[in-house]
Amino acid sequence: MRKLQATATASATQRAILRTYFRVPATGPGSRPNWITLRTEYNQRATAFKERTKFDRTVPGRLANIRMRQTIRRFLRTRDTIVIHPDRDFDVHEDIKRNLNKFRGKTVRVITSVNGEIIQTVQINVPIGGINRIWDGIYFQFMNDSAETYAHFNSEDGDDIKIIFTSAVGIPAQRLNQQFAEGITNCLFSHIKEWAVELLEHNKTEKKRDGISRYGNMVKKIDTYLLAYPTGVPEADLQEIANNLQVGIQIDIPFNESKTAMIDVCSEKKVLRKFKYINTRAHHVELNNIVNLDKSINVDINELNNVIVKQFYQQAIDEGKAYYKKDRNNRITTLYTVDGVFRALSPYTEVANQFDIDTGLNACNIDHFANPELSDFTREGTHFNETTDYNNGIKPNKHIDMKKAYTQYKSCRWYCGFLGKITDYRKLPVGVNTLEFLKKWVGQYRIGKIDISGFKYDKRHLKKLRCYQSFNVYPSPELLALLDWGITFDIIEGAWGTPIDFDFTEEMINEKDIITTNGRKKYVSYFAKWVGSCYSLNVSNTYYMKGSKEYFQNIKSVIDTSETYGTVNIFNDGEGLIAYPRKFIQHSSHITAFIVAYQRLIVLEQLFAMDFDKIRRVCVDGIYYQDHKCDIHPSFRVKGEYKLTNIASRCYCSGVQDYILDSDNEYPACPNEYREPYLRECFIGAGGNGKTHYNLVDKGLVGTLFIAPSWKLSSDKRKEYGTKSSVMYRALDDKADDANAKTYQRRYNTLVIDEASMICEDDRKKIFELYPKHKLIFCGDIGYQLPPVKGKVMGVDEFDKVTELTTNYRFKCKRHQKIMKQIRRMLLEKYSKEAINEFICGSYTQMKRSEIEGYVPEDIILCSRNDYAQEWAVKFGETKFKCLERSNGLFNGSVVFEKPAGVKSEVRHGFTVHSVQGETYEKKIYLDSRRLFSAEMGYTAVSRARRWEQIIILID
Repeated sequence: MRKLQATATASATQRAILRTYFRVPATGPGSRPNWITLRTEYNQRATAFKERTKFDRTVPGRLANIRMRQTIRRFLRTRDTIVIHPDRDFDVHEDIKRNLNKFRGKTVRVITSVNGEIIQTVQINVPIGGINRIWDGIYFQFMNDSAETYAHFNSEDGDDIKIIFTSAVGIPAQRLNQQFAEGITNCLFSHIKEWAVELLEHNKTEKKRDGISRYGNMVKKIDTYLLAYPTGVPEADLQEIANNLQVGIQIDIPFNESKTAMIDVCSEKKVLRKFKYINTRAHHVELNNIVNLDKSINVDINELNNVIVKQFYQQAIDEGKAYYKKDRNNRITTLYTVDGVFRALSPYTEVANQFDIDTGLNACNIDHFANPELSDFTREGTHFNETTDYNNGIKPNKHIDMKKAYTQYKSCRWYCGFLGKITDYRKLPVGVNTLEFLKKWVGQYRIGKIDISGFKYDKRHLKKLRCYQSFNVYPSPELLALLDWGITFDIIEGAWGTPIDFDFTEEMINEKDIITTNGRKKYVSYFAKWVGSCYSLNVSNTYYMKGSKEYFQNIKSVIDTSETYGTVNIFNDGEGLIAYPRKFIQHSSHITAFIVAYQRLIVLEQLFAMDFDKIRRVCVDGIYYQDHKCDIHPSFRVKGEYKLTNIASRCYCSGVQDYILDSDNEYPACPNEYREPYLRECFIGAGGNGKTHYNLVDKGLVGTLFIAPSWKLSSDKRKEYGTKSSVMYRALDDKADDANAKTYQRRYNTLVIDEASMICEDDRKKIFELYPKHKLIFCGDIGYQLPPVKGKVMGVDEFDKVTELTTNYRFKCKRHQKIMKQIRRMLLEKYSKEAINEFICGSYTQMKRSEIEGYVPEDIILCSRNDYAQEWAVKFGETKFKCLERSNGLFNGSVVFEKPAGVKSEVRHGFTVHSVQGETYEKKIYLDSRRLFSAEMGYTAVSRARRWEQIIILID
C-alpha cells in the first residue's frame, strides 16, 4: 500500500485506485466524491500500514528480532514466508487479509506470536482467485470477539507482536526407485519370513510332509534373499520374488483414496498369500496394519492433542508412522495409528448433530456439486456484519451490544422464519409484484436497481453503512424491511422454497466449546460455532504426515497415475499435506444468511432511532456513541468497555459487490427460466404430451427425485435424464428408523411422481403428509390409463395448480394418432371394456399367438398378467434379461441382452402393461390380448408406440 502523490487534482489513475479501495459506486449517489479528501484519508492509512508492517531497526528491536527468529526459525524461508511486526493498532482486514492475497493458490499458516511465544496458528487454503472469495467466512478465526483480535486479547501495550505467513510448497511428481529395508532388518522379507516359519512349525506339528517341504524351502529362499539384498529390495525385483515365493505383494501409500496401488505384483502360479504393505517413508514398508481402522476410539479433542499426541504418539508422527487430519485451528481431529484410530469427539458435536435432527435442519442442506450455481448464489447472499465508523472525531461514552446476537432473530420486527428446503432457483420476470412475491415465498433474491430516494430515515446512515447496493443478493425478510423503509427495487432472480422455524435449545445457547491452542483457552458458544459451521465449505479431504521431500514426491507420482486427482504440499518443518477433492459437500449457508440478516436488521433499527451525529462506531452487533435520548431495543444490553482496536471495514456488510452492468464485474446471472411457483402441482394429459419431460429437464427445480410405479420405468428415466430415481412403494416406506421415506425427506427437495393414474387417493394423501416441505409434482393421464391396483384413483382438488398439456410429441403417424383419439373418446364416453378392446384389436395387424414370427429381443411383448409374461421367457430363452438389483452399473429393472455378471437377474421377454406404463418404444410391440381386464389397459399398451406399424395384436 503506497501513498499517492499529492497533486492539485486527482489523476484518472488515482481516482481508479480510490474508487476500488473505498468502493465508490460507478454511477448514482456517491459516485462523485471529493477525491482530494479520499486521497488524504488513503495516504493516512498507507502511512499507518507502513508503520505497522516494518521491522524495528533500533538495537533492542534487532535483538528482539533475533530472539524471534530463533523461536520460529523452522518457519522462515524468504520465498515462502512473510513476517510483519505490527503494533496493537493492527487489523485483520488491513494486515492479514492483504498479506494472504500474496499466497494465491497456496496453503498458508498464519502464526501469531507475542514476545516470542506462539499464541495462535491458523491454516488457510487461499483460492487462486485470491482471499476475497473466502474472507467473509474465515476472518473471524483471528477474532477473540467482535471487537478484539486474538493477538490483542493475548498482549499488552508495548508487547512484541509478530505475525508470520508461511506457505506450503507444491511438490512435483518424481517416482523414487526404492529399496525396501531398514537398518539390519529387511522390512519386506521380515513379515513374509515370520509367516513362513509359523506355517513350517504348524506343519511339523501336524507331520505334513508336503507342508514341511514347501515352507521349509520358502524359508531357505527368504534367507538367501536376505543375504542377496543387504541394503534393501529394489522395486524392479519384486515380480521375480513374488513368482519364486508364490506370494502376492501390494505396496500402497498411506491415505490413498484411489483404487490404484503403488505396486501390485502377484505370482504367476497360485498365490499362497498376498502381503499388503504401506510405504510409510522412503525405502521402508510396514504391514498394512499401520492404521488399525477396525479399532476406533472417540476422545475429547483437547485430550487428543495435549495428552494422546504429546505423550504417546509424537515420535510416531515425527517418524511418519502415523498420520492425521486437522481442523482450521490446526488441532488434530483424527489420528491414524497402529493401535487404532483416535477421533476427536466433543460435546458440541453431539449436541449440534442432535439439534439438526430434532429441528429438521439436517434436511435443508445444499449439495454443492449437484447445484454449484445455487450454492454460489446462497453464499453470495450471506453477508456477515462487520465494523463501520460513523464520526471519528467524537469520543463515545456509551456502548451497547446485542445479547447473544445470533439467538435474537425472533426479536426482529420482520421475522418470518428461515428458508428451509430450496425448491426453485430461477429468474423472475419484469413486473412481478415484489412485495407479494416476497411475502409468499421465503428465499434469497438478487435485486435490480435500488432507489433510496424514499428512505424515511436519515439517508446518511445508508451512505455510511453501504449495505444495500444494486444487483446484490439478500434474504427476503431483509428486503421486506427495505420496502417498509421506503427503499424500492425489483427482484430479478432468486432461490426460494418452504420455510422452517426453530428455536435454539438451552444447551445450544448456554454451553461453550473450549478451544485450547498453545496452552491458551478460548470459549465459543455452541450456537455461534454452529452458525459458522452452516456456512463452512471445505472442498478438500486433507491428510497430514511427516516425511522427506523425496518421499512426498513419490506420493505425488503415485497419485498422478491414478484416476483420483490429488495435490501434495510440504511445509518447512517437513509436514506434508495430501489433499483429495471431496466427492460430496453439503452446506446450509442460507440459514447463516438469515441469522446474520435478522441480527443486522435489529442493529439497523436501533441505529435509525439514534442521532447520526452522536454515533462513533458500529462493530458487528455493538454500537459506540455519545449519550443522548433514544429508545433502546430490548435485544441490546449496556456494556462498560470501549474497544476500538480493529480498523473499520469499507462496508458494514461483507461480500456486498459494486456490480457494473456490461463490464467484467457484471453479476453471475441465474441460467434457469421463470416458472410460476406452486408447492403442489399436477400435470395431466395424454401419454406423449411431455408431462414428465417438461419437469425433468427443468433445471430450476432443486433436488429432484423421480418416482415411478415400476423399477423399469424408474431406471429408464434415470438413464435418459440423468436424474435420481426410485419407485412409489419406497417413497411410501416410513416404518423403520432407516426407512426410505425418511431418507428421501432428508436428501431431496422436489419429487416428480409419474403415472398418477396408478396412484390411489390414500397414497396421494400419505405422500402429502410425508413430504409437507417438498415441492410435489404429479404427472399422469388420469382416467385414461391404468388405474391403481387397489383403491380409488387419486383426485386433483387438493393441488395448488392443475395443468393439462394437449400437444402430443410421441405419435409420429397420423393413422396411429387417429386411433388413439378414438380410444380416448370411447373412454371418456364410458364405453365397455369389451367394446374398447374389440376396437383396439381390430385396428392393428393381428397374429396368432402360437405362430408368432419376426420377434427379436429388442422388441417387447406386453401382457395383462405376470404368468402370461413368464410363458414367453420359456419360449425365447436366455436372450433377454431383467436385472433384479442395482450392481455393476446396472439398476433394478434394467433390461440387457446378455446375462449380466455379478448381478441378480431373470430371463424376461414378456412384461405386464402395468410395468411399462410411461415408457415409449421404438421397436415392435406385441400385445398379448388375453384377458385385457380393464377398459384402460389396451389403450395404455398401444399408446407406448410412435407408429401404427409397430403394433401387432397376438390372438388365439
